Amino acid sequence: MLKKRDHVTIASDTLMPQPVTKTLPTQTAYLAGLFDGEGCVRVYKAPPRPDRGEINYQNLLWVTVWNHDPRIPTSFKKILGYGWVSREPRPKPRLVGWRYNVKCRCAEDLLKKMYPFLTAKKEEVKLAFILQTLKRIKRTKISSLELLEIEEKIRVKMQELKRREFKENTA
Repeated sequence: MLKKRDHVTIASDTLMPQPVTKTLPTQTAYLAGLFDGEGCVRVYKAPPRPDRGEINYQNLLWVTVWNHDPRIPTSFKKILGYGWVSREPRPKPRLVGWRYNVKCRCAEDLLKKMYPFLTAKKEEVKLAFILQTLKRIKRTKISSLELLEIEEKIRVKMQELKRREFKENTA
């Protein structure tokens, strides 16, 4: 069932991550191909939430797949069993599209499954793995500020890769 929230329609049964389902290699290769063409790996710089005792920004791994045809993003949700699909309106009516979203550990799980089949986004995914590994380091081994600096460098490097990929595709 779809629910309307401000400007976004979200499938209500997909808000919480579901258990990871077992995918076939052919399904994973299919998803990887779609992701290479229509997907995006990014690091979202979430503001601190004082109510949870956070004083620094959190760098969250976020994976999306956007397409005009709702069957593409919903195929990720159906095959994987986690994430959520949202309808994203754009200024021009014909540019309304659909987006599959997954973040943090579920995003890492998705990227691990697709990694052997990726070509265009392999370098970005490597950086995402480094970021997630850093998050698991105990804070006693490295200071929080040093960790945040490293995470920020990874986020900036991912942005540079996106810009380079965009220039190569538009040239």
